[in-house]
Amino acid sequence: YLEIYIKYIQAMQHMAEKKTGESNIKIPLVIMTSGDTDPMTRQLLADNNNFGMDEDQIQIVCQDKVAALKDSVAGLSLKSQWKIETKPHGHGDVHHLLYREGHVDKWEKEGRKHVIFL
Repeated sequence: YLEIYIKYIQAMQHMAEKKTGESNIKIPLVIMTSGDTDPMTRQLLADNNNFGMDEDQIQIVCQDKVAALKDSVAGLSLKSQWKIETKPHGHGDVHHLLYREGHVDKWEKEGRKHVIFL
């Protein structure tokens, strides 16, 4: 799926360059991973030369882990008697990660006005 997203972004860049007459338009791609998927995602990109996207266009943010709940009344899931099981925070973490990693401030300085979540 990463290759499809990157090809779509590259097509949008090309269309924007034709429409505006500007050259070298770069649309950033932020990929949210978890502790389980982060190494494999980075390796996939490296093995495929970022599917043709410039390295500086791709940023990876890794979800924080939170306590896992075991049931609908929010009981904590335990790995052992003294250890709470954790899991990735999920998509609700994306806004915090974008802010924490400095992407929001960077995009604002660049004059970006829109973000697409896929």
